[in-house]
Order: sequence, then C-alpha cells, then structure tokens
Amino acid sequence: MTSLFRRSILVGLPSVFFVNYGLAIAKDNSNNSQINVNGLDKQKRTLFWMSRVDLESATRLVEQLTHLLDEALTTQSNLSLIYDKSSASHKERFRREDFISRLTRERLSLGVAVERVAAGVDGGYLTMPNFPDAEYCIVSWNVKFKSQGIFTEQFVMGRARGTTQWIFTNYYIGLKQIAA
Repeated sequence: MTSLFRRSILVGLPSVFFVNYGLAIAKDNSNNSQINVNGLDKQKRTLFWMSRVDLESATRLVEQLTHLLDEALTTQSNLSLIYDKSSASHKERFRREDFISRLTRERLSLGVAVERVAAGVDGGYLTMPNFPDAEYCIVSWNVKFKSQGIFTEQFVMGRARGTTQWIFTNYYIGLKQIAA
C-alpha cells in the first residue's frame, strides 16, 4: 500500500494531501472538512462495503456450487440443480436449456478439475451489466484442468439490498491470462 503525505507550500491549499489506491482526498485541517477530488459520489452510487462475513458467506456458497458443478459434469447428472439455485434475474435472462447447454459446452470439454484455488472476491458492486440493481460480488478461482491448462472461473453472486443471503447469478470461465 502506497501513501503519500505532502505538505502544501502554497497559501490557501489544504495542508495535507492523501493519495491511496488512486483515490485522492484533500483534507483541510482548518475546519476538518473533506473535499471530493476523484469521484467519491460515484463510488457511493456503485459500491457497498463487503464485510468479512459477506466475503466468507459468498465464498462458502460458491464452494458448494463448484462441487455441485464438478459432480454434475463428471457423472453427467442433472445440471438443472445449479440452474434451480440461481436468482430470478438469471432465470429471466437465460432459459434452463440454454444455461445447461452453455455449461456443458464450456466446461465438459475441459475435463475434470484437478485443482481449484481461491483467487479472491471482487465486490461490493451495486450494479452489474444486464442485471437489476442489487448487491453483487464476483468470486474467482484459478482452476487447473487435466491436460487443458489453467483457467479463471468466476461466479457472480447477488442479493437484494439489505439482505444477507447470496444467490448464484451468473458463471464465466476463461483461459487464465498471463501478464506480459
């Protein structure tokens, strides 16, 4: 984490300037007011705070979904169980047959997941493209498939604002990108 503390040498400017993660807030020590410099208003409209409990509950639910997905693809059993656990907005967007066809096409060809390692949770989003406003997070995994390489698997989880129960909203998988 990089923080820069600079004393202002110009008259009339704030006495301390904080820069952290690309977000700048100028603080005027004379009256303790904070001035929005880089979009805090937009942040308030698009992000919410995810507590440790939120992160852990979303991750636990996705772990259950990954086991269900691996088992369904390995045994060719009913992938409808995953669709049945999805949100209403997911069901409005995707027909059951299309969702199952996509999962089968994208995952079955990769074979069995040999190892899956949690890559993190991105979140605290109040909006998600093509979905209604709610609370969302993206739980990502690095997955090694037998003879197919390493992929990034992402589960989008959503919930109504003010609730605590995460619901499966969407699934993506793609070849893990290597930084140049």
